[in-house]
Amino acid sequence: MGDVVSSILFQPPQAVRCLKASKVTWLKTKNNFRIPSVFIANKTAKITLLYSHANAEDLADVYVWLKYLSKQLNVNVMGYDYTGYGQSEGEPAEEHCYADIDAVYEHLTTVRGLKPSQIVLFGRSLGSGPSCYLASKTSAEGNPVAGLILHSPFTSIYRVVADVGCTLSGDKFPNIDFAPDIKCSVLFIHGTADKIIPHSHSESLSNAIDKQARIPPFLLDGMGHNSIPEEYRPLVLEKVRDFLLHHTNVDPSKFQKGKAGVSAIRSTTQASLPSKHNIALDATADTDDDEATTATCKEVTCWEESIFDVYVKALHEQWVEVQNKDTAATTASSSAAKAKAR
Repeated sequence: MGDVVSSILFQPPQAVRCLKASKVTWLKTKNNFRIPSVFIANKTAKITLLYSHANAEDLADVYVWLKYLSKQLNVNVMGYDYTGYGQSEGEPAEEHCYADIDAVYEHLTTVRGLKPSQIVLFGRSLGSGPSCYLASKTSAEGNPVAGLILHSPFTSIYRVVADVGCTLSGDKFPNIDFAPDIKCSVLFIHGTADKIIPHSHSESLSNAIDKQARIPPFLLDGMGHNSIPEEYRPLVLEKVRDFLLHHTNVDPSKFQKGKAGVSAIRSTTQASLPSKHNIALDATADTDDDEATTATCKEVTCWEESIFDVYVKALHEQWVEVQNKDTAATTASSSAAKAKAR
């Protein structure tokens, strides 16, 4: 079922736009695929965001957004494409996404000489998968990144489709299993009107992480799943600035050892939409913009709901098929055991 789920889950854009060659740094992953990346420098930056984009978009689609984040937050930003997305090589797969972010992180720490304490991971929707993986991995290695920002994350792919209590065979991106091992502060950003990934996923992930990492999820009243609309951006930027300033220097020694388990934290920060907040992306902020940045900053979507309906139906059918096979196998095994006992 794994390949079937992957073919349904991963939706690279059909039309690929190319960034200027001078902007792209090509990286090779441990799976021997080449992926494009960009590094947007900010002269006053002390923090670098490693950004993992959502589904159905690629590096060229999010380039304007990355530049906007760099300018507004005074940070460096590094973005990349997953294997099989944009100009990258290969076919998309969960394990490739992990190898992709590993390659980008290695570039930041070895080639650019950044310390983990200078890197904050930022994952949106599908990007929450590789981001949670890397946050957990660096924590296990005893050198966690400075922080983790998750925008519209999920607990796992199957859990988007069905309410299951554990990670099942064939599930993808089990963020809920990575969460207890994360030893850096985590900011969750989620819309209360998200019909694709309900905000309860952020709450469940928050409950699963170590109490030292918990910041009440930032819930935006009325916001859906897709990109942050203009009227919400001041709220989000303010929250991210506060996170970068006050929550990215937590002493890892203060974290509990081993799995943290799930606690009963339920308090959330719910932001209501202000009456007058309208801020546009400055797509012409510098003179070095290419064709990707001269375009209007359109609202890049992760999954249109109509497309997602098809995805959910197909994935649910596959999930039911696996459960039926497991049940049949268990019944057959039990019957065989009883027959042998006689």
